[in-house]
Amino acid sequence: MTPDVAPQDLELGVVGNCEVAALIDAWGRIVWACLPRLDGDPVFCGLLKPDAGSSESGVFAIDLFNFSHAEQNYWRNTAVLETLLYDSEGGALRIIDFCPRFRARERIFRPRMFMRLIEAAAGRPRVTLRLRPDCNYGAVEPVRHEGSHHITYDAGSYRFRVTTDASLSALHGGAPTVIDKPIALIIGPDEPVDEAPMGLVRRFLDSTRTYWEEWVRGLSVPADRGTGRDHLG
Repeated sequence: MTPDVAPQDLELGVVGNCEVAALIDAWGRIVWACLPRLDGDPVFCGLLKPDAGSSESGVFAIDLFNFSHAEQNYWRNTAVLETLLYDSEGGALRIIDFCPRFRARERIFRPRMFMRLIEAAAGRPRVTLRLRPDCNYGAVEPVRHEGSHHITYDAGSYRFRVTTDASLSALHGGAPTVIDKPIALIIGPDEPVDEAPMGLVRRFLDSTRTYWEEWVRGLSVPADRGTGRDHLG
């Protein structure tokens, strides 16, 4: 499994869209995120726990069996964060985190939403999914209501929803899961998602990546001569 992280370790990635933001540790665990605004209640507040990302609550973690090491980078010229987790058997897991932000109908579209895309980068990695939101700064667990493809959390002052094509029992049951096909997760308002989670996440990912790449072109910085990263296959 992925190792413990000391609470003093603040080497964290940031994803956001000026409406919401999340802090993600080097092992791809969301350890801080507030809803419905940047100054809202932290529904993920692992940073407040003594054991940080390994806490049983306040985190959204994808724990890899036989964990070996991790790599983490932003896609070039974007605010899209990629975490690669490697196991000791030659397998690898890719986690893509971002908050949608792009132009739509001549306006900037920036929903109060986090998106995660999980897929095998090599082999058939085994993981345990730990979706453990909190509320009231970690003092209370939100009330959970399960639908067919989503979980709604009632945090008192705010209700939010996790929509996914993953097994809901795996998200909360802690059973080992083999990642043999991509998994999409959408964390946002308690509203229905009108299309398949994977299609929506990939579409928003393409649009968000394009937005940030075009935004960077307007900056007064030296020319970027990097080779860039290939898009997800």
